[in-house]
Amino acid sequence: MKNIYCKFVLTIFLCLINLQVIATSFNEKIPVYLKLTNAKMLAGKNSLNIELCDYRIKEWCIKPQREMGLNGQKINEYISISPDIKGEWRFGWSYNIYFIPEENFLPNQTYKITIKDYIFPNFISLKKNNISFTTLPLLSMIKEMNYLQDNIDISKKFIQTRIAFNYPIDPKTLKERINFIKSSTKEKLPFSIKFNTDNTEAISITNIPPLTDKKDIVSIIIKDGVKILYGDEIFTQKNVDIQNNKMQNNIRYSYKEKVLIPSLSSYFKITNSTATIVKDAKLKPEQIIIITTNTPVSGEEVKKHLELFLLPKNKPHFLGVTGKKNYKWQSPKEITDDILKLSEKINFELLPSVPKITTVHNFKVNTVASRTVLIKIKKGIRTSDNLTLGSDYTQIIQIPDNPKEVKLMSDGSILSLSGEKKLPVYSLGIDKLYVEIDKIHQQEINHLISQTNRYNIFQNPTFINEYSFNEYNISDVFQEEVIINSPNLDLPHYTNLDFGKYFYSEQAGRYSKGLFLAKVYFKDKNNNIISQDKRLILVTNLGFIVKTDKTGTHHIFVSYISNGKPAEGVKVDIIGLNGEILVSSKTDSQGHTILSNIHDLNKAKIPIAYVLTTRDDFSFMPYNRVDQQVNYSRFDISGTVSSNEGLKAYLFSDRGIYRPSEQGHIGIMLKQNDWHGKFDGLPLEIQVTNPHGKVIDKNKIVLNSEGLGEYLFTTFDDSLTGLYNISLYLGDQGINNYLNSISVRVGDFQPDRMKININFNNLKDTLWTHPKDLKATVKLINLYGIPAENRKIRGLIDIKPTEFFVTNFKEYTFYRSKSNEEFFNEHLGDVTTDSTGTANFDVNLEKYYNATFNLTFSAEGFELDSGRSVTSSKSLIISPLPYIIGFRSDSNSKYIKKQSISTIKFIAISNKAEKVSAHNLTLKLNKINYVNNLVSDANGNYSYNTVPVETNISSDNVNITANEGYIYNVPTKEEGDYVIYLTDTKNRVFAQTEFSVIGEGNVTANLTDKANLKVKLDKDDYKAGDTILLNIKTPYTGHGLITIETDKVHNFKWFKTDKNNSIQAIKILTVLKVKDT
Repeated sequence: MKNIYCKFVLTIFLCLINLQVIATSFNEKIPVYLKLTNAKMLAGKNSLNIELCDYRIKEWCIKPQREMGLNGQKINEYISISPDIKGEWRFGWSYNIYFIPEENFLPNQTYKITIKDYIFPNFISLKKNNISFTTLPLLSMIKEMNYLQDNIDISKKFIQTRIAFNYPIDPKTLKERINFIKSSTKEKLPFSIKFNTDNTEAISITNIPPLTDKKDIVSIIIKDGVKILYGDEIFTQKNVDIQNNKMQNNIRYSYKEKVLIPSLSSYFKITNSTATIVKDAKLKPEQIIIITTNTPVSGEEVKKHLELFLLPKNKPHFLGVTGKKNYKWQSPKEITDDILKLSEKINFELLPSVPKITTVHNFKVNTVASRTVLIKIKKGIRTSDNLTLGSDYTQIIQIPDNPKEVKLMSDGSILSLSGEKKLPVYSLGIDKLYVEIDKIHQQEINHLISQTNRYNIFQNPTFINEYSFNEYNISDVFQEEVIINSPNLDLPHYTNLDFGKYFYSEQAGRYSKGLFLAKVYFKDKNNNIISQDKRLILVTNLGFIVKTDKTGTHHIFVSYISNGKPAEGVKVDIIGLNGEILVSSKTDSQGHTILSNIHDLNKAKIPIAYVLTTRDDFSFMPYNRVDQQVNYSRFDISGTVSSNEGLKAYLFSDRGIYRPSEQGHIGIMLKQNDWHGKFDGLPLEIQVTNPHGKVIDKNKIVLNSEGLGEYLFTTFDDSLTGLYNISLYLGDQGINNYLNSISVRVGDFQPDRMKININFNNLKDTLWTHPKDLKATVKLINLYGIPAENRKIRGLIDIKPTEFFVTNFKEYTFYRSKSNEEFFNEHLGDVTTDSTGTANFDVNLEKYYNATFNLTFSAEGFELDSGRSVTSSKSLIISPLPYIIGFRSDSNSKYIKKQSISTIKFIAISNKAEKVSAHNLTLKLNKINYVNNLVSDANGNYSYNTVPVETNISSDNVNITANEGYIYNVPTKEEGDYVIYLTDTKNRVFAQTEFSVIGEGNVTANLTDKANLKVKLDKDDYKAGDTILLNIKTPYTGHGLITIETDKVHNFKWFKTDKNNSIQAIKILTVLKVKDT
């Protein structure tokens, strides 16, 4: 007790001392000292941080409590650093001073910082106004070294090594001082290396020879002598060892590393196995076992080595082991031979996958739910590149229970009186469900829409504040229980609810239309709702579509659902928030009417819904709801989006860059989207902001009647240098509306004092150059023609995808590989010019030998002892191909009529742009079909997804002659989508083209589950008076509407078809260009 009392008194005493220090600091000067917090890691362009600490407390850095009020202020004029280094000094928060260097620190250099103490407030007293530190030497760190395999092309195996330095280095010196050594043979493996823009980090790719039966090790060592990019500092392994012995900041530097190269039997692994429940297209639950491998392999190969066992439900009683009922097996180690004898072998089915060679393998089983399954995969599985599973794999998994759920089957929201008045309900695992039908009062439509969430009102109607206002405020309610009479609750059960009894009027002797909220749900033993579904269902014979043009005018198209005919005489209203009619009209004989734009309406008259009524029917749609709009996300609708106002401005400058005191000319062009309109007298304003964001000029602008004008951008001798922004606004009663802007630069610039030129070796060809042994020669001279000797030249290559265009054969299409879509850049380091002003660069393109791409070589030549430089670049196409192949179809390949005659001509072109012959080619014809593929989403949930699969129809050997080329007769007997590949003996694709054969009839449509409609046009371009032929594929028959639109509706046509594959026609009445829309 006495000891506790002493500790308590001591604590209070220390607190009183601190309080005294704080209290006195407000009455007298606070002595502070400088502390450099990150001195042990200063290198390169690392920022520097100085803390101001209270001198009276020396055990640790305590900052004064009184704020200086200098946060964020720039203080370069008050602080000096020696040796000098450019950068920015600023006050930070809480007595911190930051230095952000613009240049790199020098390695192993002692710097002294001196601070003028009068920058501080009067209550701060600086004990010592300088502090020194020494930067780190040049150090390396091998951040990662990994053996990797390309899972697309599994023959590609390589080591990726990431090397970092704390200062920029000369790339050439690193390349010369690293080796990748294979332990078993001591051979040096070839490698490629890429540097970041600062030359502080490099990524090396080392290709690995084919694996063998034995494991191996590849090691890297960075030798002494890597040079810093500036100065004389060189890298030594000794400095790394010294620094690591200090173990400061938990940073571990390194100059050597190694990685294990697996053997043929040690790399291939089973990485995971699990079980899940997936519903098929008929909502039947399927038990799926998923096996994942670390490298692609055929599912059939896995299947041959796979065994599945259903383990006993109860753990049997053995010698020394107590039996247990309903036992959950925990580990494969529990499964002895005796247990395996008591287990039941499970049959399984391999599900198809796309692609067939993959890392995820799905097997369908039919076994007991909530039981444990033993997975055994015997060693010996072999991949296409001879990797094998070196040891047996065993694992146990639990088969999940089937879910208990109920669901309304239809996603649709309209029920027609012409069909069955049944509501299909799906249930699984339940013996009783509850049904509630709420008949919404027609006059309450405005409340229904305003009080529910703005998205998905029909599929999932949810009231915003259901405790104060919900469906029971606006409806009549009917409820019932439904018993599920199913012999097997583990299988889906479908119940057709008699929906007609809820809207049959005995008094009228007929069915009445109306709006209903249908709900189905299931309760557990405790009366809790476990699963439920709900839907707004509109019982009507009126279907309609709304199209709104750029002026806000609404085009309403109405038809009868029962027969597809246009509905004439239907009253169409837009109602407001309070239920009042805002605008009204009636449909004509074509079921069409127009409602004017509703604008500037607010409060009680905010438009809320379209309401359609006849003498005995009604229909409605929420006004401007996102969930009621057509989703175009799966279709190509690329183009320029027109603004609602229809006004577009274009600004352009005469030069884009100006010296101070020069005047620039800014051109202005204004247009209306429809190219009409007069612009004289239109109130416009120009606003100019300087590089600091300050507005320095505002001017009214007057354009001529054609919408053209000019603004004179004036600068002065003392104008700030940097980027200026010139913006154009539409001024209307003092309210500015932004139209467009342009940026121009003001700066002092001087003429170049050197000239630079780039040439490549072996440029004898016209179209492309072979990548082997490519060299770039850079010539640097001064303005008087004298060679610029001993100058630094920096080289960079940019690689990007390309495609061939041959001027003499512009009607032909040349294939561009979709597998070569990546962009790369690589720094080639610095080279010093010789006595002739020449610097040579070896453009090492070995790793790109199999690709076709555009290469841009950029060179920057520096003046001696100066940062000024001149630049130049040169581009060419690189390809290893002996020739390229172009093709031309004599018809629209997207729309080839069934049983018609169509041909595709192929020609071969040399790199001199001349026709040549090409022999021993293979022409493969594949048909595109669609299959269900089991895929996982971002949350790990599995479901079936429809994916395209190509099936080979034929393969033919073909030869292309120099004179005639090769004529391919397109097969048009069977409709469908097809793709042609033309390959050589090395399986390189030289040409690829798709075509579609169009016919009419009831066929199995190749449709994905989200794109239920396919439309193809007979041509790409049309003119006024032409008739457009459309091939329409749907998963069902019925009727629909075709429109021709730009920013308004030009023409429309109703159509009806009893086929799911039909050809329809519509005529263009006005001048219009349609391109695949």
